Amino acid sequence: MDSIKDIIPQVVGKMVLSRNQQAGEQGALEQIWQDILEKQELRHTRLGGQRDGNLLVFVDSPARAYHLRTGKAKILKQIREKIPEIKDITFKVSEQK
Repeated sequence: MDSIKDIIPQVVGKMVLSRNQQAGEQGALEQIWQDILEKQELRHTRLGGQRDGNLLVFVDSPARAYHLRTGKAKILKQIREKIPEIKDITFKVSEQK
């Protein structure tokens, strides 16, 4: 049986590696998002992250959310060309910060 002093560094190392990998994926997703949308649209959206293949996007108004939903298939296709794990996009109205 391993001692706790041997186990803790292994666990912490795995946690750091996982966090770095997630940060890298988020950065890649941010870049793809910026490449897909026009500057005007970017000012009204903020990526909320992804979970289980679903990308969450915060939008500053219901009208903007509707506009993005109408183009969702095209946006999703462009994202999936680079990140096939993304299966869907959810647009949620929220204040931008």
